[in-house]
Amino acid sequence: MNVIKILQFVEKNVFVFIILSYFLIMAGVVYDMINEPPGMGQSQDEYGHIRPETIMKGSGNGQYVVEGICASFFFIMVSSGFVMVHKATEMTEADRAKPAFAVIGVVISTIGLALIYLFAQVKFGY
Repeated sequence: MNVIKILQFVEKNVFVFIILSYFLIMAGVVYDMINEPPGMGQSQDEYGHIRPETIMKGSGNGQYVVEGICASFFFIMVSSGFVMVHKATEMTEADRAKPAFAVIGVVISTIGLALIYLFAQVKFGY
């Protein structure tokens, strides 16, 4: 009995480690350490006022720190939605949470994909 609990504990820790590693890699931590970009930028509007800027517009190979963290969070949203849909397919028909898991997973994935699309639209000007 103790072996099963230990294995479940190890599986959960490995999953959390993989998710955190994925988050950090997608956030561009290596890029941030090498290039040391600012957390946020500034831009001047047509009236001469300085406005904070979180997305480096028009730059395909440059990013702010906040931009990378936000994009990484959106990718984690999509991934977690896919995991929830997968868990829903593994549940039995008698489990009452199956439809909720499936619907919430699809909604989270759809919202994440829409945010990634909007993010790319702002960044690259599609």
